[in-house]
Amino acid sequence: MSSLFSVARSAGSQSAWTPVIVLGGDPAAGSICANALNAALLQTEYLTSLEAYLERATPQVLILDIAPGSLDVCSVIQFIRRIEPAPALILLSAHGPSILRSFAANAKSIGLEILGTLNKPVELDTLVALVQGRLRAFDTLAPAAVVVKIQPTPLPSSEALDLFDAGALEAYLQPKFRLSDLSISGFETLARINHPQLGVLAPGRFLAPLLENGAGPALTLQMLIGAARSRARLARYQGDRAWQYAVNVTADLPVQDNPDWLKQQVESLGMDPANLMIEIPEATLSEDLLIWHRVLTQARLMGIGVSLDDFGCQAANLERLLLLPLTEVKVDRMFLEHAMNDRDARRLLGSINRMIKDLGMLSVVEGVSSADMLSLAIDAGFDYAQGFHLGLPLTLAETEAFVLARNETV
Repeated sequence: MSSLFSVARSAGSQSAWTPVIVLGGDPAAGSICANALNAALLQTEYLTSLEAYLERATPQVLILDIAPGSLDVCSVIQFIRRIEPAPALILLSAHGPSILRSFAANAKSIGLEILGTLNKPVELDTLVALVQGRLRAFDTLAPAAVVVKIQPTPLPSSEALDLFDAGALEAYLQPKFRLSDLSISGFETLARINHPQLGVLAPGRFLAPLLENGAGPALTLQMLIGAARSRARLARYQGDRAWQYAVNVTADLPVQDNPDWLKQQVESLGMDPANLMIEIPEATLSEDLLIWHRVLTQARLMGIGVSLDDFGCQAANLERLLLLPLTEVKVDRMFLEHAMNDRDARRLLGSINRMIKDLGMLSVVEGVSSADMLSLAIDAGFDYAQGFHLGLPLTLAETEAFVLARNETV
């Protein structure tokens, strides 16, 4: 690896760290970019391999040349998602806007910052301006520390099951808003576990162990109970509009052996079906849609709403819009994130909304995390929205305080 590294860095600085790296398999273009940046006193190295990049401290700007060659540019994107703070990206390509748009969209979807996308041959003045603007955002040019992000580790199965059996599961509520007037239209019921040492845990820490051990139906039932309790406590605040409570159902419900399972649970809780929405995450739908069709049709005939969650994150989901008796479709947050900085993505977001409405369903956009995103969702014409900018997942007591505060300020 050392010989590769010494060859790769010969076009750039010999310092231990450089704030800008050009990485790619096109030596001619890479050297031109590196030389232009160095001429502008922006310390830059050109590297030809991911192995060489791995030996460097994290730069503040990574210029990635999407070109044929020995460098797997997709591996670069996957690698730097594990680095914190990750470098800001500038993408170069001679293969047209669709390649650049696709790479930028995928990088943004995993939280990476895109400074710009440039067609080759590169307009060097534009490249220099992009890098200068980024580096001015730093007080100093000290090297960024490399920190590998640690993904949440699921609890051991025995611990997850013991906590569940001990009643540590709690239903949190995240509000959903009607975009026509920004009023609350209902809440999504979200599972959390109160761990005695680790605090409140999200599903990434306990869901897989519970499902692997057959606890999915019991988990769904607990969320239905949480929705019923929440409705009973919050009904006094809803005014003339009856709030709807959404519950995610798991793929292992006993629907094959007992298609009436959902109906039996709802009736036993004494919950008005009109106040209930069941959400089917796109990723959990089994290949046998006839089974789900039977269960969801039964729910609709009872008056329960049916929502397809995370629409767009899986393949072949357009067919499911036709095959399943849906009330609403919740569009995955990635579409809104892409639309923030991409004109084509904004057109796509509006087209998705119109398609959903043309099929007679309500449209919901997820992931509204800023005022700009909220404006974009409204401009795109969506019926409803959820996201941290509008309301965080809260306990029932915290939700009641949130609702009271809103009522006092309206």
